[in-house]
Amino acid sequence: MKIDTKQLAQSDAARGQSLIYNDTADEWQCGDTKDLAGFENSTDSTISFNDTTRTFTISGTYGIWLQNLRYSKSSPESIVIPNVVGFYYILFDSTASLAYLTSVWDMSTNLAAPIATIYWNGTAGDLSNERHSYRRDRQLHKYLHYTRGAALGNGLVGTFGNSSLSVATGILWDEDLMTTITGPITTCRLWYRNASNLMTFESSISTPYKAIASVLQYDNAGTITAVTNNNYTMSWVYATNCMAAPIAVVVGQSQGTLANVRTSAQPTLPNMTTLEWKLLYSVIYRRTGGTTITRIEQTDYRTAISLPNATVTALPAASVTYTPTGNITSIDVQAGLAEVDAIAVHLAGAEIITGSKQFDAKVVHTGTDSSGTSGGATIDKPTGVSAIASGQATCQINNSLATATSRITLTWYGDHGAARSWVVRAAGSFTATLSGAASADTSFGWEVEELA
Repeated sequence: MKIDTKQLAQSDAARGQSLIYNDTADEWQCGDTKDLAGFENSTDSTISFNDTTRTFTISGTYGIWLQNLRYSKSSPESIVIPNVVGFYYILFDSTASLAYLTSVWDMSTNLAAPIATIYWNGTAGDLSNERHSYRRDRQLHKYLHYTRGAALGNGLVGTFGNSSLSVATGILWDEDLMTTITGPITTCRLWYRNASNLMTFESSISTPYKAIASVLQYDNAGTITAVTNNNYTMSWVYATNCMAAPIAVVVGQSQGTLANVRTSAQPTLPNMTTLEWKLLYSVIYRRTGGTTITRIEQTDYRTAISLPNATVTALPAASVTYTPTGNITSIDVQAGLAEVDAIAVHLAGAEIITGSKQFDAKVVHTGTDSSGTSGGATIDKPTGVSAIASGQATCQINNSLATATSRITLTWYGDHGAARSWVVRAAGSFTATLSGAASADTSFGWEVEELA
């Protein structure tokens, strides 16, 4: 075994080369381990953007790689972007010089080391981190970027009130780049379209919606417009790789009834990329009384499968939460549907109810029993039809459901001719009684209820 020292030079360490054992030649040889491009880490450098001068700056002592060559950086470097609304891609180019692009960089090339993106809205910039590892698989990076986009690591549980938001600590993954979002985050960057159909934003907003003079607004094709009183709109909440404002809220782009808003399409962001955004929640708000804004419900998209441009696949019903009303107690749609289905089963057909039941509302029985129209018949059902014969004053119905405390209701289907009628109750039977003999055969309906 031998080491071919002639192949090694001092510069080789800076070229990303290492010793590789060659079985055929029985010797150690010098060889490239990877085609390297990117940052050694994202912690040794600091990036910033000055809104007043539109100046991006990177500083620190750090290493970058381009075309398998290492470059050591220790002095601050800056670049000014134009005063033109749009998306800017900041990078070190093939000569390790700071530069910007107005179209997306090629993620598979080793000729660039991405640093950051800036969305300039004309007055302020949205700065996002893009310092990916020099050791990443760039082809895999490109594949994941365009087929999946950003993904949830963990956490980022959101709580949304009538006039507040709070997102807990969590992790967002942008391929190999992990962003820890430290919560609770109680403000957002609020995004919407302007009259030129370009995206703009407001910073440090404490409500997950747009309001003007306490009136709920929506994005009406680029015009911020008041939601019609008693109508609804949907806000969209995202986690992002933005340095200063990791939680973004996109203003709802429609209004209408609750049913219509629930089926709203995910928002359109015309002149920017959201591949580094992950949709967390949609939240529906309602305007009432002119200036009252009420949170109605929210849908949790954190675990939904991510698609490019911060979109997601359809959610299972169990992931959709709402505020239960009436007799429904479940807080997610799947469980709520199960409760409704159970009620529907009870109402769909005949059912024998056993045990003691307490009814807080009117009991409706479907169907009656038409047999036993003569006294002394046995009818073990909760409802039925019987009759008192002409000249008789009583009709006994034997019914095991009846007790001495049952509530028994009679409905007469004709004029029996007597002044009064009442029921005599007993265990296992009850007797319809008239104050005098019936002037004609008279039918009556009856209902037996056992009170708790």
